[in-house]
Amino acid sequence: MKNRMVCECYDITVDKIKQALLDGAKGYDDLVKSMRLGVLCSACIGDAKKVVEQLQNEIEEEKNRGTV
Repeated sequence: MKNRMVCECYDITVDKIKQALLDGAKGYDDLVKSMRLGVLCSACIGDAKKVVEQLQNEIEEEKNRGTV
């Protein structure tokens, strides 16, 4: 997934979310707690949840290929 801004309030990008998932975050709720993703204005919640799901799938595919 191409890097882009997901949450402007906390300057959270796709790459930052992916790294957090690789570092052990289990999903959106973990990112809310650790990064405050979507908690200030809440405008990004829908997009953020989609990004997290897509990144989880991407990471799983990379693991299956042995590239992570």
